[in-house]
Amino acid sequence: MTEVSAGQPSKKGLYLAISPDGQYILTFNSNTFQIKIIKMENKDKLLDEKPLTIDKKNFPDFKSPSDKVSEFPIFKIAISNIFKDIIFVALSFVIENDMMANNNNETHGKTVIYRTNKDMSDHSFHYEIPKGGMVNFVQSTNEKLHCFIFNASGIFSYTNRIKNLERYIKQHYFYPIRLQDELTNLYKVHSCLKRIRACISDNHFLIEQYNEGTQSIQLFNLATMEMEQIFQKKLERNLTKKFARPIFSISKNKYLLMFSRGIETIIIFYIENGLEIARKSFGIGTKIMFGEFIRDDEGLLLIIKEKKKFLIKIWDLFSAAENNIQTYDIDESLNVKIVSYNARCPGNLLTVNADGTVSSIIEKWISNKKEISKLDQYDCNLIPPGENITLNEDQSHRIYHRNRNNTSLKPLVSNKEPWVDEFDYERISAYLDEEETIQLIIGRTTVQVWRENKEVPILEFIWANKTEPSDNDKEERESVLKIEELKVGIKSFYLKVKWVGNNVDQSAEIKWPSTDGHVTDVIHACAALAHVNCRKNLLVGYKKRHKFEKLMNYISLLIWKFIKKKQETWKLLDVRYNVMSDVIIGASTFLIKFILLDEIENNKEEEKTGNKRLLHIPQVRRWNNNIVDVKVHKEPNVEQMDNEKELLLNYESTGLTDLQIAIRLCSKDNNRVNRHIVIVGYLLEYYTTHATRNLGWLITVSKALPELYNHELLHHYAKDIFYKKCFKGLEMSHNIDHRDFMPHDIEKRRQKAQNFIAFCPNTKLVAKKKNRRLNLEVLHDITITIYFKIYQKVFPNPFKKIPPSIHIVPLYEFTT
Repeated sequence: MTEVSAGQPSKKGLYLAISPDGQYILTFNSNTFQIKIIKMENKDKLLDEKPLTIDKKNFPDFKSPSDKVSEFPIFKIAISNIFKDIIFVALSFVIENDMMANNNNETHGKTVIYRTNKDMSDHSFHYEIPKGGMVNFVQSTNEKLHCFIFNASGIFSYTNRIKNLERYIKQHYFYPIRLQDELTNLYKVHSCLKRIRACISDNHFLIEQYNEGTQSIQLFNLATMEMEQIFQKKLERNLTKKFARPIFSISKNKYLLMFSRGIETIIIFYIENGLEIARKSFGIGTKIMFGEFIRDDEGLLLIIKEKKKFLIKIWDLFSAAENNIQTYDIDESLNVKIVSYNARCPGNLLTVNADGTVSSIIEKWISNKKEISKLDQYDCNLIPPGENITLNEDQSHRIYHRNRNNTSLKPLVSNKEPWVDEFDYERISAYLDEEETIQLIIGRTTVQVWRENKEVPILEFIWANKTEPSDNDKEERESVLKIEELKVGIKSFYLKVKWVGNNVDQSAEIKWPSTDGHVTDVIHACAALAHVNCRKNLLVGYKKRHKFEKLMNYISLLIWKFIKKKQETWKLLDVRYNVMSDVIIGASTFLIKFILLDEIENNKEEEKTGNKRLLHIPQVRRWNNNIVDVKVHKEPNVEQMDNEKELLLNYESTGLTDLQIAIRLCSKDNNRVNRHIVIVGYLLEYYTTHATRNLGWLITVSKALPELYNHELLHHYAKDIFYKKCFKGLEMSHNIDHRDFMPHDIEKRRQKAQNFIAFCPNTKLVAKKKNRRLNLEVLHDITITIYFKIYQKVFPNPFKKIPPSIHIVPLYEFTT
């Protein structure tokens, strides 16, 4: 195996493509000029599918492949999604001239677009493009379909509109300056096919560059031809001389970007803010050939080469278990002699085999090679009741014992829901070991596990149903957990409960311990922290307040232990499950300060790079997940913000950022001590401090500024922000060429004099201007240009060739 991305056709001239949505497969045989289109779910029946024959007259210059050194001529193919009950197919005939820069030879390849109906019963010629290259379909909206051709001359876009499919709009876009310079200087006599191919990922175009020890990646959205994000990272000294073919992959939900230089290490960025959220090294000398997000973007499949051996690694991104990275040897079915062409779409990688069949590498490895988990073993069914049950039952607290001699002993814990004003409320306990040192207690809205300690029991696990605290007796009774099934084993239990929340029937299945390295436990603990804190106003008496504070401290300690040991996993959990938001709602200043401001010991790799472990990143968009709606209890005699009477803990639906959540939980009562005011200060200090290196840290600050100004106790924070060091702007000259985002009129002004100029950057790829008729306006522009050039020669500007120092305003979408 020498390559895992799309490459040469097989010896039988077979080509393969997948539609952008992953619903259809296209195969093309260059020997017979036959195509087959089939749904992904029916790929095993491909050999039985009736082929459609393409007219060879459309490609008169094509010769059947022969054993030769040159990779040209070659076909590149693509298939679109269903567009107005039509599927489009592109066959691009690519010759060497298409992929060589500054080639004066006027001979080029061609691309032919065909269309077929939904049932694939027939096809017809649609239009022809006198260009050859990498071809790709992108559907920007339900009204537009783009066909892109990438070659050494740039990006050629052909757009069809649903209202008139017979016509198309064409446009030629230039590559960014540095890529253009690279192609011009390095690919005059060699093909740039592999270089261009490495830049295309689904409906995105990525450019990776190195400059002055800084690695930068530009991400362009082909649907808009606009740059979405810049990712940058300072390279280690010992890696600046190591280069390989870059590897990219974008998650299906478009939140994550996986990048590797092709050697040793992969980095995962969060696309929205451009910040790194994970990094994994696979050893010195390891080559990384391929990477793809799998399992609904919760896993990453990698193909790597260690010495002379190829391996598949499956990384469970959101697990802290010791075996969260599974390693498998690649068998003979993935040998390059058998599989020599591949096609990919988000979450899938297909290969054409020698017999013409199509198989999915990812499906094979996530189905056949998934670790077989141990069967859950529970030795006793408590609800519904089984045999051999020893029950100490009173009117309120039922306790299931393992030792018949201990039925009269006092339980480890009895009442761990201090906000419940009834002393004898119903609850159930069960011991999970023979010595009865581990107790499961199921209360009204929480499930807890406590372990016996020398002095006092310690909390091992907590889960909460996240219901809204209510003064209405009926609603409060409905929110109580109703046990449908309870099984216990040695240091384990299975519980199935139901309840009513927000007038909707809810249910949950809870297992302990978890098999993902306590990840599930810490997610539940963060949610429980928010759930418990929302009930602080229901406490009556100092004793219950004391019990409440102790419970909050135990939950915080449980979370702290996990963060201390699994720092990288915590950062990923923050992105995936929004655990930081729950901690903010839980008002644990101890945890917030530890996560944001306390320094954590760097490991050896971080000491070399000078990077600190950062445990939280800001985000505006939330990862979709199922969370029960919970509202913050409205505090009595406290004025709420005018535009927010009650704040949903289901912040995914409200669109609130972590900073906004903290702001809206701040009281306006100057006489009350409010922890969230301190938390807002911690967040702002954390974001602005790190924004001197990357402006992505301020992505949530600009959205929250109006709320800071309008809050009586927080407006001083808003004023202090503008005196921070990050507001001098971030130097961008080293990351991308200034000519890419500086408007043409601004560049002319800059060449005349080196003055301070403020401008709105151009983030779109530069389009080639079309030829216009010679009219007075054009003649006037030509005259001015000639006059300006003569003036520059007579009075040369010494600063013209000096690149400008460009700083970007740090506030995200603050101006329009």
